[in-house]
Amino acid sequence: MTIEPTVKWLPGLLVSLLMAGGALPATAQDPFTMGPYRPFQFMLPIDFTQGLTTDRGSPVPYTASLRVYPIVVLDSHGRWRAGASTSLTFRNPKVEFWVGPRLSYRVMTWGLDENGLDLAFEALFGSDGGDELALGLTGDLARLFRIGFRAGRDITRDEFRFEIALGSDPLAWFGGNTESDLER
Repeated sequence: MTIEPTVKWLPGLLVSLLMAGGALPATAQDPFTMGPYRPFQFMLPIDFTQGLTTDRGSPVPYTASLRVYPIVVLDSHGRWRAGASTSLTFRNPKVEFWVGPRLSYRVMTWGLDENGLDLAFEALFGSDGGDELALGLTGDLARLFRIGFRAGRDITRDEFRFEIALGSDPLAWFGGNTESDLER
């Protein structure tokens, strides 16, 4: 019996872990309890990325994408975030659509909670049959400006992708629930 290299089981695992986390008893020390000072928070970061791929590309191994991340905050401290990762990606010479789960953790904050450095994990499924596992590191300034680095490995095609990202959260520009909204 052989095990095929695929990540199609990861969404089910992620949902199971999130449901198990929601079943934990709520205590004052429980980091997954929504505190009175942080109600439900939804974010919609949008990033433009570009970079290089290995083992692909004609005439150059170039990639660029528009990425949208619908995300909810999972804990009262605003550190754990989960949601989806979607992208329309140009991987020379093709355009593909990618979708999958995303889990991130805010490893550092400065000033307001909205300023921070996030480490993210994604498991993506491509419209052209690819399966990608990716890690990203993104600096976020009040959700108004984002800059990051993303590295992914398409395990189906055995290739890597390295990208630099610039982006923002349009909800922050148009009065979305930011930390200043939560203080009112």
